[in-house]
Amino acid sequence: MDRSKAIELATQYLIEKRIGFSEPVRVVGTDDSCWEVIFLVPLALDPNCVVDPPDVRVMVHADSGKASLVLSM
Repeated sequence: MDRSKAIELATQYLIEKRIGFSEPVRVVGTDDSCWEVIFLVPLALDPNCVVDPPDVRVMVHADSGKASLVLSM
């Protein structure tokens, strides 16, 4: 699985879960079998808002294509 496929699967996951996200997107390979796809939270683009955390992260498993939300505080 390449980066673009990981972004596509993460995007589909967030749309299905009705979780807001926006670009830019960062992709980090955590190991050989996982990709962490990081999107900005839409309100984080507003300079008058403070959003913590400013991003939403999705873990995509390369072998199964399964996506899951990474909880962060």
